[in-house]
Amino acid sequence: MYTEKVMNHLKGKILVDEAYNLMKVEASLTGAVRFGLGILAKLDQLDIEYTQQTFQQLRVPATLRYKFAGRMGLFRTERQENLARFYDFYARDVAPPASAPQP
Repeated sequence: MYTEKVMNHLKGKILVDEAYNLMKVEASLTGAVRFGLGILAKLDQLDIEYTQQTFQQLRVPATLRYKFAGRMGLFRTERQENLARFYDFYARDVAPPASAPQP
């Protein structure tokens, strides 16, 4: 119920590739979202950006950034921003490295 209310106030873009795989999502609130007439909680700002990268025919997370500001109850104000970057994948050698020559 609460998630649906927030989702109904989002606008943004979803980018997919030719096989309809999700590549990037950008979304932000169109206006403040109030819960319980604004007495229980109020979400003033929400910005989301999510990207995926290709790894061996799979789509895996690359970055996730979100920023929100809101109020819970009458007095507690919360502001938070986070950026998560996932490591780039690389091919590893299958064969073990050659050992050093013995004297």
